[in-house]
Amino acid sequence: MLQIIGKTDVGKVRKTNQDDYAYGYLPDGAVWAVVCDGMGGANGGSVASSMAVRAITDSIQKQYTGQADAASVRALLFDALSDANTQVHVKARQDISLYGMGTTVVACIATADVLFVAHAGDSRAYLLDAQATQLTRDHSVVQEMVESGQLTAEEARNHPNKNIITRALGVEPSLKIDFGEHAFPKGAGVLLCSDGLSNLVEDETFVQAMREDLEGAAEKLTALANEKGGTDNITVVMIVNRCDQE
Repeated sequence: MLQIIGKTDVGKVRKTNQDDYAYGYLPDGAVWAVVCDGMGGANGGSVASSMAVRAITDSIQKQYTGQADAASVRALLFDALSDANTQVHVKARQDISLYGMGTTVVACIATADVLFVAHAGDSRAYLLDAQATQLTRDHSVVQEMVESGQLTAEEARNHPNKNIITRALGVEPSLKIDFGEHAFPKGAGVLLCSDGLSNLVEDETFVQAMREDLEGAAEKLTALANEKGGTDNITVVMIVNRCDQE
């Protein structure tokens, strides 16, 4: 079976939690999950992330056909994220107090052997096996600086412009979405998280938390981020492939 846990926390600095997440099981035993990190003022961020999560949840639950081939799942995730983008964008244009709101998004559908990931922004997906492997590329100014050689990965971690993203759901009428298909080995896990976790907690800790106590892994990782300052909202969703234990 595939096992899922999740948690979100406001952190130690922010007054409100503008992250949101959801996950669930599909009829054929596959699972899905989504994490969003909103932006856009005191209210806009939480509105954008919650709208996106609801829209993506609705799309996946209604449209998943049990066909877990790459083409079918890619089309489903693209439709789900694109529809959420339209809903958030239209809402922002209708309500001046929400103008400019948007959200990062990372969503996945996992089966007993394959993981499909779609994302925009800097919320991340990691494969957790012998080590933590980042599956997504941050759509951010700092990531572009790393790729052009202007910054090292370590310098990027604490750069003052780290929160400036170059792609977000809801900001424009259409959304460019990155999609990936990855092997999902037995005993491995996948972590979806907002940057409130990945900015503060070292990648190797993710695997350790999963191996030691899956039930408490989200709580542990959230606590670690808060111990290191809790400078942003923190959201963790973890899926573990236990299909060899059935």
